[in-house]
This record gives sequence, C-alpha cells and structure tokens, in this order.
Amino acid sequence: MWLSPNMTIVLLAVIWLATVYLALLVARTERGKRDNRWRHIVMMVVLVLAATLLALDQWVYDIL
Repeated sequence: MWLSPNMTIVLLAVIWLATVYLALLVARTERGKRDNRWRHIVMMVVLVLAATLLALDQWVYDIL
C-alpha cells in the first residue's frame, strides 16, 4: 500500500493520539484498582505501536 506523505503523517498522528488516549484511560482506571493486567496490556500496545512507527519511519525515508 502506497500512501502520500501527508496521509502518512495523518496516520502517525492518529496512532500516537490513540496510544496516548489508551494510556490515560488505563491510568485513570488503575487509580482505584490494584490489578496490573491492564498496565501490561498497555505497555505491549505501546511497544507494538513504537515498532510500527519505526517501520513506517524507515518506509518514509525509503520513499523520500
């Protein structure tokens, strides 16, 4: 799939906003509970998204 540079920037922004929203949502839920399961899930999601961003970053450099 080939995206224009503008669409790539929009995609990265959406991914980052979704990650921040998930982290804040889980942090708010964590306050009242002692269950660390969600924290681990969020950390895995953040790691996967970070790897995706690195891959997309390399892909953008290859195109430009």
